[in-house]
Amino acid sequence: MHSHQKSSNPVATIGLDIGKNTFHLVGLDSRGAIAMRIKVSRNQLIRWLVNLPPCLIGLEAGSGSHHIARQIEPLGHDVRLMSAISASRKLAKGSDDGTIPLPAAR
Repeated sequence: MHSHQKSSNPVATIGLDIGKNTFHLVGLDSRGAIAMRIKVSRNQLIRWLVNLPPCLIGLEAGSGSHHIARQIEPLGHDVRLMSAISASRKLAKGSDDGTIPLPAAR
């Protein structure tokens, strides 16, 4: 698990980018500042989210997203799925540097 904490404020919103084996999460605090960036494996995702207080989690809709959302919602988080078009409009440029989940958080 790779974790980069940038703020001591609690995470209010998380953008989640799901991949085949790893997930990238970007957490924003209540002011919209990046509070954390993390990369977790598929097996670690639920174990990691169970330790967070309930927050809003945004992710791009897709076949795997619905399954992940059903696993996350019982933990108390508010999961919102967005269309790929919405996510791509919010994203200025595509890259693999961990910036992909940021639009889902916003």
